[in-house]
Amino acid sequence: MKILILLLTLAFTLSAQQKLRILAIGAHPDDCDIKFGGTAALFAQMGHVVKFLSITNGDAGHHEMGGDYAATLRLWRERYCSRRASISRLGFDEVFHRMWIFYLAYSEAGFRSGYLNVRQFILERGRS
Repeated sequence: MKILILLLTLAFTLSAQQKLRILAIGAHPDDCDIKFGGTAALFAQMGHVVKFLSITNGDAGHHEMGGDYAATLRLWRERYCSRRASISRLGFDEVFHRMWIFYLAYSEAGFRSGYLNVRQFILERGRS
């Protein structure tokens, strides 16, 4: 993290002197958007050229992720329940706990049954 902050500081310093060409590389199609999107937008707004490169195209089963979300929600619910006392000490009451546990369990069941799903869509500009 310190290296990233140092690089961003260096980039902002250099950007005042010259326009930069920035290439963000991600393993998956949405990695650059999620992890660098805000910073990329800032650099683009400053007049720099920013490009994203994805190493994979997302065809390896990442488009429908409901089953993975069901497992994730189960883990979130289990971890939440295991830390319930700590959360209560922060001032959250029993109604909040029941609502949050219900939400996580309902969502998990929805994803597991297929009633709910998450899909990733990749939109690309046509290449000429």
